[in-house]
Amino acid sequence: RLAGLCDGLPLALRVTAARLAERPAWTLGAMVGELADEQSRLTLLDVEDRGVSAALRLTVQQLPDSAARMFRALGLHTGADLDRFAAGALAGTSPAQASADLDRLAAAHLLTEAVPGRWTPHDLVRLYARHLAPRADPEGLPRLLDHYLYTGLAADAAAEPGSQPCYALPADARRPAATREFEDRTAALEWYAAERAALEGAVAAAAALGLHDRAWRLALVQWPLMLMRIGDGWTPLLEAGLASAERVGDVDAQSRARALLGWILHAEGRNAEALVHLEKAPGLAARAGDAISEAIAYVNHAAVLDATGEHERAGLLMLHAVSLADRTGHPSTQVLTLQHLAGHCLKAEEYEAALAHTLRAEELVAPDAVVVRAQLQIVRGEALAGIGRLEEATDQLERAIVASEKAGFPEGSARAADRLSRLSADR
Repeated sequence: RLAGLCDGLPLALRVTAARLAERPAWTLGAMVGELADEQSRLTLLDVEDRGVSAALRLTVQQLPDSAARMFRALGLHTGADLDRFAAGALAGTSPAQASADLDRLAAAHLLTEAVPGRWTPHDLVRLYARHLAPRADPEGLPRLLDHYLYTGLAADAAAEPGSQPCYALPADARRPAATREFEDRTAALEWYAAERAALEGAVAAAAALGLHDRAWRLALVQWPLMLMRIGDGWTPLLEAGLASAERVGDVDAQSRARALLGWILHAEGRNAEALVHLEKAPGLAARAGDAISEAIAYVNHAAVLDATGEHERAGLLMLHAVSLADRTGHPSTQVLTLQHLAGHCLKAEEYEAALAHTLRAEELVAPDAVVVRAQLQIVRGEALAGIGRLEEATDQLERAIVASEKAGFPEGSARAADRLSRLSADR
């Protein structure tokens, strides 16, 4: 643990040994406790002008101007690692120049490229860069936030094609020099996963700067990953996003935040808390004049009511959501409402109705919406099994497993496999 806090650097270890020699009453555990405090770690590892800070200062002084500017900008970063696009936003340069600067920093042993295309500073280097951050371009952090807003929308479109964008860009958002493009859903989800910590840090940083219009958007932009990793502890992030939405008085943002937060709380088994948000979300969307968000909010609300035994009310809300979605003419929202209405019919053992809803949804689903198609196949398979058309049910469930595995959707493949197993046992 001690070696890790010193990044394994011989100089840092020598300074630590000298500190312990000066204080014979100190244990290794006590020194670990002191070094664990990031606010004082560099100070403890400095001895006059021969400590870690002095060595890093000399290294940075020998860098070309562009690389030195990049190093200072890294102290503003909201995560532990970054790609060339985020680095370019921080330093106010192009991704190509950022890549060259990052390579120069790696050559100086200030960064490592443990994963191709992503650079990570050693902990002590990160702390020193943070110490230099006040001398960096003050617009670096706002540029980074806007970079994440633009890139998040691109990832959103690739991960959930056809879905309503999770926000409109702020009027004063600055377009980055270049925005990363995502070739498919897998690439977008990989980006979300790689940037998760940085995006969460960006939400906190935006709120601290008073940029609440950025903060709520950055909280919601990860929704495709949230739905794929639904039990992964998203509630604090969404609560922060909702708080920022309320600070700016944006009722559309509040509706979206509450609808998503309610769904996550439901997945965590916290239905009473979920309903607090889901009771409010549709009305907020209606006030904002956003029928798509209103329909989605009603779907989430109805699903939780269904889970808590209020089946009749849930059914009425589902039907209202379908009607709203039909009025919007937005295919993705129509598919979502029909899929959930079919699920409601399954619980009521209305298998013919459930099948009919999935067939109508199938006509509307986008060709590249692989997860949605897999979800429809699962519901259709269950409906066919309920009707007694077992061979067709088996075919649909097997297709759902293949589609879910291809899309990296383990929840879907597990659900389909479980239903297929029960179907086989019943035959």
